[in-house]
Amino acid sequence: MPPLCLYGESYGAKIQKDGKNYIPDGVSFILFDVNIDGTWLEQYNVEDIGNKLSIKTVPIIGRTTLSEGVEIARQGYDSQLCKVAPEGLVCDL
Repeated sequence: MPPLCLYGESYGAKIQKDGKNYIPDGVSFILFDVNIDGTWLEQYNVEDIGNKLSIKTVPIIGRTTLSEGVEIARQGYDSQLCKVAPEGLVCDL
């Protein structure tokens, strides 16, 4: 079986200073990316693996160039996970 690596972040009240804004009384994990045997998967495959493993995947804000993504981050945007400003973007380039 080829090596599989899930990339993501744990978050919640017991992990982050402001984690209570995401999960007031617990923790979770959100999936960013998946690499299988040196190959990065397409986003739809990452979402499929997340669904099959019951792991939430990072919300897609849009498909942009890197410079457009930087501009979105500079201007700010609403988080799809909670009511506080998002920490950043995960880009699918």
